[in-house]
Amino acid sequence: MGNNPVLQSQFTAQPQKASDDASPKIKAAYERFFDDVAKAKKAHREKINVILRTIDERKIKDLKEKLKEM
Repeated sequence: MGNNPVLQSQFTAQPQKASDDASPKIKAAYERFFDDVAKAKKAHREKINVILRTIDERKIKDLKEKLKEM
């Protein structure tokens, strides 16, 4: 390759074309991944909220019983 600009341009032109073809596929893969992560986070948050509501209900019930005993 050396200092020959013709050989250098041929060498660099082909990998750029391959990356141009792969770019939309990579973007789509990233979007799918981030969508999956967002869905997993949402599902996890919902499960945690259910657990926290259950804990709150138990605490409220316990506090009501303690108030009745007073």
